[in-house]
Amino acid sequence: MARYTEGGPYTVGSQKLHDNGSFSSTTLRSELLSKTASSIQMPITVHGGSGRMLKKPAGSIVSLVFEMFLCLVALCFVALGLVALCIRNRPTGDDLGSAMEQAMKLGPTLYPILFAALLSRSLKSMGRYYAQRSVRMSTLWALMNTNATADPILHLASMPASILVWGLLVLWVMSPLGGQSTIRLMYKTNITDITHTELRYWDSGPLGNMFFNVGIMEGNDGSWPLSMRDIYSASLMQSVGTKAGPRDQWGNVKIPRIEAGNTSEIDSAGWMPVNKSLGAEGFTSLFGMPIVGLQEMKGQGDLNFTIEMTYVVLSTPTTYHRDKNGTDGKGMTVECVDCFEGYQAAHFIRSQRFAGLPSDGYYDVADSSTPNYTEPRTLRFNSTVFDTSVTTCQVSQRMVEALIECVDGDCMATKIRPSTTDHRDKNYTSFDYWAWVVLDMLTGVGHQDYEREVIWGVGTSVLFLNNSRSFPMQTGISGTQDDVNISRIDPELFSTRASILLNTGIQAFMAPTGFSGELPTNLSLYGVPHIPGRGLQAVANETAWNTFQNTVYSPPPALLQTIDDLAPFVGASTNATFVRYTEVYRPDYPWGVILIISSVLLFAVGVAGTCVRLKTIAPNMFDPVVGLTYGNPYISLTGRDDDPIDADDRANVLRDKVVQVGQVNDYKGVKAVFGEAGYVTPLRLGVPYH
Repeated sequence: MARYTEGGPYTVGSQKLHDNGSFSSTTLRSELLSKTASSIQMPITVHGGSGRMLKKPAGSIVSLVFEMFLCLVALCFVALGLVALCIRNRPTGDDLGSAMEQAMKLGPTLYPILFAALLSRSLKSMGRYYAQRSVRMSTLWALMNTNATADPILHLASMPASILVWGLLVLWVMSPLGGQSTIRLMYKTNITDITHTELRYWDSGPLGNMFFNVGIMEGNDGSWPLSMRDIYSASLMQSVGTKAGPRDQWGNVKIPRIEAGNTSEIDSAGWMPVNKSLGAEGFTSLFGMPIVGLQEMKGQGDLNFTIEMTYVVLSTPTTYHRDKNGTDGKGMTVECVDCFEGYQAAHFIRSQRFAGLPSDGYYDVADSSTPNYTEPRTLRFNSTVFDTSVTTCQVSQRMVEALIECVDGDCMATKIRPSTTDHRDKNYTSFDYWAWVVLDMLTGVGHQDYEREVIWGVGTSVLFLNNSRSFPMQTGISGTQDDVNISRIDPELFSTRASILLNTGIQAFMAPTGFSGELPTNLSLYGVPHIPGRGLQAVANETAWNTFQNTVYSPPPALLQTIDDLAPFVGASTNATFVRYTEVYRPDYPWGVILIISSVLLFAVGVAGTCVRLKTIAPNMFDPVVGLTYGNPYISLTGRDDDPIDADDRANVLRDKVVQVGQVNDYKGVKAVFGEAGYVTPLRLGVPYH
């Protein structure tokens, strides 16, 4: 038999038990048994001196305001879904898109919390409202005990045919669906816009050569700036990987040699694919092709276009040795053997033919078909180190077209073919016109006199000729002096590498400010649109053309108008296919609709819960823990008649009491009760409870 402390909330037998006033347990039981159905339905008279008046709406105003706030948040998710459905093809990166992205990141966390808080509170508000009007116990139990998605699933085990439980299950399923939809409202994609735009690039044909000769050579009485030499040297000082790659260090696309094309895969249009790993010998020059506006456009989409270029090539060399002359100095000199033979007439005729202009009839030449007028010129490379070697090559030109493709910001020449528009004789080159100054520059870079023996070794040009796969620098560490004898270089490699050096020098003169980027985008500075092979025809009229009014000595007036300090070169034109990819937002319609439906249902239930709360006077007696204290003779409250009924107020009064589920012994035997820990004893195994 359990023993109880005197003065507790109850006593055995006929002692009074306290709960909302003092009464005896026998009296309470007799009163309950004596009530009839009619007496229960009789109106109850409220006496002014006892209890508390109910208010409308019941409960805390703070809780009511909080539920209203949750309803507004649910409405925000509806708006979020609607905005997502209306944001189709909107470019990314703007303020609205950025805000939507942030909302999508927070949505999976906030939405389930909002859903659980608002739906569970609204269902409980509905339960209290229906409880004060009378409701089936199964309905009230389902409303009050559904706090998560798993609850209606468990309720189906006991009430499988309940429409209410199935409806609650549908509602709660919307919580994970809505949370997942917030991160799938929209996605990013690219829309394609194909346009054709004009590009300008350095004209290496007749008009470009005439532009340089008139604007720089004649304008400076045959002299040239010292910085041309430095530009040439800078090309040699690029990294080994850059010199072997498809672009120079300034991002300009390098043009492959026609010999680099794969002839086994030539197509019907004559295009040959280019191997991506060519090495330095696979390109015409150490410089790439300056193209106006390419740097800006390639960052906005993909391009493909063709350009035409003229470059010089050297024949297989012939090498011999001669005695060293003490006045020769040391290093390498380059000269044209026969450029000045029959100078006046030959220069005019060969220059005219190089430019594609008429040549016969201007000079009274006995036979302009002699080898001096028709055969390629000969270049001579003199190398003096310990002995002197002389290497001679014939120089000619190639006119090619290159297909350039820019994909994801990377541009390279992918195909090559002989020019289909430029059919000039390959035996006439810019060395017949003005390019002898390039030979002077190469000599100045790679040769020094014997004034003092404090400098040894060879220049960067010779080091490149010897090995294009190493950095052209001799350090002199440990006093090692490795001199280079170009007569020992493989002849094929020598002609290829020497051709590259010549083309690099020509480009350094013809477009000295064109390689570093930031070219003027005003296309009118580059002259009239034209292709390189027909540049002079584009600026000269036919009559002046045929009557020698326009010659290499007398350029067309339109060319003179192009010469300007702001123009880095004469620009040939090409039409590029520009595929612009604009990143935009696209809504995911199914997920957007799911979020809207889920949020609308949540908002509707939240508003319904708020409305019934405004009509509810029944106190909150449905708390699962505080509910155990109502009418419980084993827990004492204040002992006054106005002990609180509402769960929140009641929990505040009882917050310091220590309670437990234990046992007591009454006149029927031992039973399990919920009471204060000081007045019940712990449960035990083997004891039958009732």
